[in-house]
Amino acid sequence: MSAELGEHVVCPCEPGRGTAAFGDQCPPRQRELMSQRLCGICGRAIKATSRLVFIGGPNAAFYIEPPVHPRCAAYALMVCPTLAAAEDVELTIARTYSLRERRMTGVSAEYKLTYDLFPYGDPAARSRGLLDFYLAFPENAHRIAAKEWLADHAPAL
Repeated sequence: MSAELGEHVVCPCEPGRGTAAFGDQCPPRQRELMSQRLCGICGRAIKATSRLVFIGGPNAAFYIEPPVHPRCAAYALMVCPTLAAAEDVELTIARTYSLRERRMTGVSAEYKLTYDLFPYGDPAARSRGLLDFYLAFPENAHRIAAKEWLADHAPAL
């Protein structure tokens, strides 16, 4: 329990120790990257005036994966076997995004967890459910197929 977050998911991992589990998210690290506008690949800040990239599926309304620098996106698209092999990867390019909190609020009749979205930092949400991830909603975004972007628009590595 945290006064700032309310009940929230923690992770036993220690940054810089162990082996990364690609494709998995560490909830505290994801929330840190999202809230501080840090690149999900290199961990460095993305300037407020810079473009940022979200990597995901077609027409995604929001992203659980943190934003990345354009150069880091190009690198990931070239070296990640999953991203390189996927045909339907789309990039969303924006300068800004808003956050919402995804909180586990119950269990359905089929024994599946249920989630609700709450405004980022809303004090009332802290008592409404267990915070796992922040979701990013890009603003004034441009979407493009990853393969097209790599071929015609990506920065040189």
